[in-house]
Amino acid sequence: MNQNKKRNGIIFFIFLVIVSLVLTFGRWNPVGGILKIVFVPVGNFFSTLGVFFGSKFEFLFSIDEIKKENERLYYENLKLQGQKVAIEELKKENDDLRKELNLAPRSDYELEAALVIGRDLQLGNEIIHINKGSKSGIEVGMPVIVEKGIIVGVIKSVEINFSTVELLVGQETLIGAEVQETAAKGVVIGMYGTGVKLDKISQKENLSQGQSVITSGLGGSFPRGLLIGYVNQPGVSADGLFQNATISLPFDLEKLRLVWVIKREK
Repeated sequence: MNQNKKRNGIIFFIFLVIVSLVLTFGRWNPVGGILKIVFVPVGNFFSTLGVFFGSKFEFLFSIDEIKKENERLYYENLKLQGQKVAIEELKKENDDLRKELNLAPRSDYELEAALVIGRDLQLGNEIIHINKGSKSGIEVGMPVIVEKGIIVGVIKSVEINFSTVELLVGQETLIGAEVQETAAKGVVIGMYGTGVKLDKISQKENLSQGQSVITSGLGGSFPRGLLIGYVNQPGVSADGLFQNATISLPFDLEKLRLVWVIKREK
């Protein structure tokens, strides 16, 4: 009897527990409630897991986007730096050209302005290329000057739209020259791209450092009075018959940008 009462009590307790669970989780759907008991925690777990990994993937994608944006900004910055340098160079070039134009000889010769577009050394000849040719009336043998009548070379060859200029330091240079202070006559010779030499000055003449050397206008296409340079280190020829000297040029060959071709004297 006692055992039956005990067993009935246990059964009744279990029944109450089941009823409570059903009422709590399942409303009037016992099966749905039981399924919720089992699967809701599982769903919550995977939902939390999805949120976690989703945030991680979003973070990784954000890093990739930031990297791409930084790379774009880097190249954009390089581009802007290049443009800035180009603009500064154009400004400097314009300033230099404006300065040279203000120094251009205007009264004695018919001139053709030209830009230097190239430079090279050819078998001891220092050569520059200019952007004017036969179309502009340029001819072989015409003198090329800078600023107020400073001779730098002579037209060596001509094409339709460009020409080559042999600079004074070239091996083929041979110009009738004169020492301005004494009127002593001689010749100027190019020294294979390394410099310019004044030669054939009579021993009777006074030749001293710093004197101006100009074109004499004799025996060539160069008009008289163009500045060649200044006497530097006077000496005597090997045979002792003449005086000579190296010449200090008044311009920097490396910085030639704008030159004038003398087409004819007015």
